[in-house]
Amino acid sequence: MSAKTVLIEELKPLLPATEIPFAVFYWKTKGKRVRPLVFRGGYKTLPEKKSKVDPASTDVLTTHFVALTYAGVIVYAIEIEVYDHLGPDGIQTLFVSKADTTGHYTLGPGNKPATAPRPKLALGDVTSGIIRFILKCYVDPTRPVRICLFARAEKQYLFPLSGDLPSKHVLSGAKLIRWWLKVLSNTVNNGAIVEKVGRARLQIPGNEPHTIRSYLPVNAGGESKTNWQIGDVFWPDDKPELPAVKCIPRFKDDPLTRFLDNIVNDRRADTVDKKRFWMELETQQEFRLSFEVGVIGIEFSVNPVESFYQQLRKAKDESIPTLKNRSFDSLREFITTLDYSSYEVNQHATETLSRRNSKIEIAGTRTDTPVDTPGDVQPTTLLAVKRKRPETVARSLDASIVKRKAVPVQNKPVVDTPLAANTLDTSIIRKKPKTEQGVRSLDASLIRKKPASDTPAETTMLDTSLIRKKSKS
Repeated sequence: MSAKTVLIEELKPLLPATEIPFAVFYWKTKGKRVRPLVFRGGYKTLPEKKSKVDPASTDVLTTHFVALTYAGVIVYAIEIEVYDHLGPDGIQTLFVSKADTTGHYTLGPGNKPATAPRPKLALGDVTSGIIRFILKCYVDPTRPVRICLFARAEKQYLFPLSGDLPSKHVLSGAKLIRWWLKVLSNTVNNGAIVEKVGRARLQIPGNEPHTIRSYLPVNAGGESKTNWQIGDVFWPDDKPELPAVKCIPRFKDDPLTRFLDNIVNDRRADTVDKKRFWMELETQQEFRLSFEVGVIGIEFSVNPVESFYQQLRKAKDESIPTLKNRSFDSLREFITTLDYSSYEVNQHATETLSRRNSKIEIAGTRTDTPVDTPGDVQPTTLLAVKRKRPETVARSLDASIVKRKAVPVQNKPVVDTPLAANTLDTSIIRKKPKTEQGVRSLDASLIRKKPASDTPAETTMLDTSLIRKKSKS
């Protein structure tokens, strides 16, 4: 059986039955040696000193990019990095780098609603299916596996300007964390590819334990292989005193990695343990903006009976295109630098991909999904890039229920700002020129001076007509 066939069989029951089939574009890179995912000595300074390459001290990185299309436009994409450590522990790490929707599934040309209602697209189930496919075909079942991700809601990650579409339903940080916990639970519980689950952990920096506990999935009857707890999958449970640099993985362009590099540059690598790492992490920009940010991890082993890994390696299967890293980077840049607020731009991009790359058509068979309407498709955005800190932020409200007042920029009236408190606008104050002696006086129209012959020259008197006397009671 080819990898292409496995992918079709995995996704077919998860996609809704529609008039026209879905199509998938799937690319993966050739494995390349990268720096160890976790520091293994030599972390006194950055970058690490170059030396002879020891295969046992390096990791091999393969990147998978999957784009799901319908009716000629991209509707969803996910990027997953697979790190294979060739050392004694031999752990394999799947890092969900980015995932996003375009908001175009329920739309047609001109961003107008589709002419006919479409069955709901359950992207949580589709995401679980894609991860299970990778576990079946590209993960060695003889060695342990873990999945890691860093969840924080944003308007867009892979598809620029797609967040401007009302049809794109952007989840709050709290809802996104729960969404991913459910996706990973379904990944390991549904199907037989996962044999045994170890630690399943959630950490939300800056939140109290009782708050984090409210996010953890509760097993409502039936068999479940997962037991979610507060914590992480990076430190051994019995060795919290280990330095963070020997436990935290250094994923590409990840907030944890940036903070870890700062620790090394500050020459504190030997002194920052587990407790201090999470405490200091709360002060970092990505974690102090009052948004819920989830660090999620789960460990398990793959069932060798359900795995096609060895079979595909022996057959040298290439039914899923394998690209050189430079070609993959160019293709990814093309997909992720367009204006996805336009249906026509998305349509043109999909047509270009169809001419340049082979697509896999999949006719969905799922019939238990309700009708979808604009705004129902769930986005799955992840934090993987630096962002500027906004001046003000909302407290984890679902963007779909927050109504923001538009603030005009170009036509905003210009208002003179007072130089100090309790200062009147100069447009309503009439000042008299300074007198010869430099003394300010009231406006001459409000003051009647008595002739100089009757009173001393320096004396001025208010006109009695301008004085209101209090009537006697």
